[in-house]
Amino acid sequence: MTKPFFEGYASSPSSSTNRAKTKLTAEQIREAMLEAVKPALDTMLVNLQQQLNDSDCRLWTTSQTAKYLGISKSTLEKKRSMYPEISPPCKMIFGSCKYDPLEIEAWLHVTNADMTNVKGDQ
Repeated sequence: MTKPFFEGYASSPSSSTNRAKTKLTAEQIREAMLEAVKPALDTMLVNLQQQLNDSDCRLWTTSQTAKYLGISKSTLEKKRSMYPEISPPCKMIFGSCKYDPLEIEAWLHVTNADMTNVKGDQ
């Protein structure tokens, strides 16, 4: 049986009516959460690497990246120009913006990005 990835309190094995509860530190919670999501992230990376191996093109266009992120091409272009510090990383190649799928996946997990909720999106 797997234990929950987040336990705000650790119970002692005393009687059910008189349980002593100890708060976990922020570091313990962080480590438990990382331990819980690591297998899923590893699986996602393996799947993405397999998709890359199966495809003809390593870099994505703006349209492909927008489709992957679940937003419109114009929204991605607008965010890239208005909010470059929070937009997905891109590489300019001969005047065309290209995206590395592995960098997009890493960016999503690091930033917990939600491109639709950035101020100024009308």
